Amino acid sequence: MKRYLIATIVIAAAVIGCDETIYKIELEPKGNQLNRTLTVWRQGGRGDDGKRQIREMDADELAAVAKAYSKDKPKGGARKHTFTGTFADVMPDDVGGAGRFARYESKMGVASGYIERFRGNDRPGEVLEASLKAVDEIADLLIGYLQTELGKEAEFPRLRKFMDTELRKDLKNLSVYSYLASGTSRLNWLELKKGDSDTLAQEVLARVVAYIIERKYIEPSDAPLLRRGFAEKPQTRKLLEKVLKRIAAKAGITDVKFIARLGSLLHDTEKLDVSFEAYIRTTPQYKKLFKEQKPANSDADLPDKDTSAVSLVIQPLLEKAVHIRLNFGGTPRLDIQLTLPGSPDMTNGKWNAKERTVTWKGLLTARGGDTTVLPEICYALWSKPDEKFQKARFGKVILTSQPLMNYCTWRQGLSADEAKLWDAVLMKHKPGKDLETAVEAAADPNKPMPYIEEGLRLLQNAAKE
Repeated sequence: MKRYLIATIVIAAAVIGCDETIYKIELEPKGNQLNRTLTVWRQGGRGDDGKRQIREMDADELAAVAKAYSKDKPKGGARKHTFTGTFADVMPDDVGGAGRFARYESKMGVASGYIERFRGNDRPGEVLEASLKAVDEIADLLIGYLQTELGKEAEFPRLRKFMDTELRKDLKNLSVYSYLASGTSRLNWLELKKGDSDTLAQEVLARVVAYIIERKYIEPSDAPLLRRGFAEKPQTRKLLEKVLKRIAAKAGITDVKFIARLGSLLHDTEKLDVSFEAYIRTTPQYKKLFKEQKPANSDADLPDKDTSAVSLVIQPLLEKAVHIRLNFGGTPRLDIQLTLPGSPDMTNGKWNAKERTVTWKGLLTARGGDTTVLPEICYALWSKPDEKFQKARFGKVILTSQPLMNYCTWRQGLSADEAKLWDAVLMKHKPGKDLETAVEAAADPNKPMPYIEEGLRLLQNAAKE
């Protein structure tokens, strides 16, 4: 499989010098609306002055952004493009994704929230379903290949049973772990400094290591050999021999000759490439692929012998089964800044008290691209108590932060009759008085309003703190 590693390195080297598109979004709440300014540009390498050079935007991408603001596509040219708008609810699909802004008003204060998803694949159930299906297909192909090479050996049924049961399950679990890892790394999102720990991604990696050690594929003592094996083939063979012996033990295989035969097959990578390529060309997956893609009026069902069957059949399966996000140059970048009147009650962004801003910085997948990567998502909740009103009714400010958010959303959910009763009682309330007694006195016993009790609990609990 070394050709895939080489291909990845070649692709990486090619894209590192590519241009990249930058999306900068500036947000600021104004009453029940959110002002939004998007500046987008494409930049390339550095000029003689050391600064990144502005390039001309892709025409289709620029048209998609302009459409989100109901604007005609602006003229091209090597420059930055700015779009502005004010939105009371739904955010424009300018970068690619979906977002909302909400504001909940009450006499006790105001609570607001912003959340937005950017690109990616927000259907994890479908992604995982396809991943597990791909793992099954890869396992079937590996079993089929070893059947052609070792099927006549007396111990092969034991190996086949192990691969068809335990190994298949383990590969599925590792596929899911790789998906978890692809969605937990936020080094750029939170702008961690050098030396800081990306604990979420590290935890997933720790789970993977614990998983394969517990199932005796590797041991902690293999770490030095594994590290050295990346640089020296003899050390790689030693590690492979250890792993094969453990797999044989797990499969109940005791024949040392069979183990040696399996080892020799995997040691000779050139022979392995040739034999595996020949096997893949005989598979239904390969034949089906080219029957579906056969050019019109062509008698050829299969491509010429120089086309890699392994890359055409196995590589798409690996891309579905193994979720590794490689961040190379050329990847679109996102920079968001939300200006707030005070610190947020909850956010996954970075709060700057001096600038009074929440910022997010992340990498984006391609617009409309077929990806298994989770979307980038940013959110912030903030609230502002009406201190004068609260002090007049309760003698102090009792609702701030998350409790105020809970109260405001509860208040918005009242019916017209409930709101009329609640506001009438709240407006007359004085410090030291029993709010519950006042509500009971004002309520019509023939018209129970059980939802009012939740608001009472919110204020009573807050007043006790």
